[in-house]
Amino acid sequence: MLVSVSFGQTAHKGSAPSDTTDRVFTERLRSLASDRSGQAKDCVDTAARFGSADDCARKQLEERKPFFLNYSGPADLPFSFGYGLAGDARGNVFSVTFNERGFPPVALNRHMRLMDENHTRIVECIKPVRLETTGRGWLACVVPVNEQASAIAAMQEPIDTTVCAVLSDPAAFNNKMVRIRAYYLGDEENSTLKDRRCEGGLWLGCPGGGVLPNVAANTSTGKVPGSKDPDGTRILPIPVSLARDPELERFEKLVRLNPEPMVPLIGEPVQHVTATFVGRIDSVSPEIHEFLKQHPTEHWSLGFGHLNGYEAELMLQSVADEATVE
Repeated sequence: MLVSVSFGQTAHKGSAPSDTTDRVFTERLRSLASDRSGQAKDCVDTAARFGSADDCARKQLEERKPFFLNYSGPADLPFSFGYGLAGDARGNVFSVTFNERGFPPVALNRHMRLMDENHTRIVECIKPVRLETTGRGWLACVVPVNEQASAIAAMQEPIDTTVCAVLSDPAAFNNKMVRIRAYYLGDEENSTLKDRRCEGGLWLGCPGGGVLPNVAANTSTGKVPGSKDPDGTRILPIPVSLARDPELERFEKLVRLNPEPMVPLIGEPVQHVTATFVGRIDSVSPEIHEFLKQHPTEHWSLGFGHLNGYEAELMLQSVADEATVE
């Protein structure tokens, strides 16, 4: 997996709206990279000697010499935005992103930390560190894949659980196959599995970004499914493909024939399509789950589905029985 970034395509300095901000960001990279003598090679300044700034970074990493590389946002942006890499003499490499508007005040996982009043995200690259160039020309860390754990995960059978159990501890179900009995609510903006015994719900998604009947649009969260082992190595997501069978067709037909009527002034749906759903759970990290528990009334768009407001989604593989309408 390549670290996701979004800013200018070439390495350059001084193009951010604020030269002061650009200098501060550069110094942050330098401080992460510098050895005890305070020396770290600025791969932008010395690019010509190596062929390119990216070649400089690769060579410095190979030789275990400190370096940093600063990509800055286009000058016409209304806010300062930058990304860079910093590597120290011990072979540690950090991916650093700055956003003048700030990030949600929570680290997305244990390999991330926030600095500068949540304007800077620093992510430690997983070893063995390997750098690749993205399609837009940016140098980024590649998260290694645990092939053995990925193969084991792909073979697991669905476990029986409930919407409420998943909502109570989403991370415990991440990248697991489940079988859930629930009722479905679908309209132009929502595709939700619910259980009357608890509040909230799971986003119901389709492989490949498809949508179910009555859902007008499905906004991608940009999250990468799958999980990680204790070392941070990636475990690939369990492959899921949608089974187009009579049970799914019946479910979709009932959803089309029974759009959700609303109780006036309350907005509570009064008609539900109930079935047993089988699929893969994708969830937020334990860090995000705990953060959202502490800030239940605040909306940070950290999850899945509509407005990224769900802590977990069920990526549908099949409907396991005949759906019914209440």
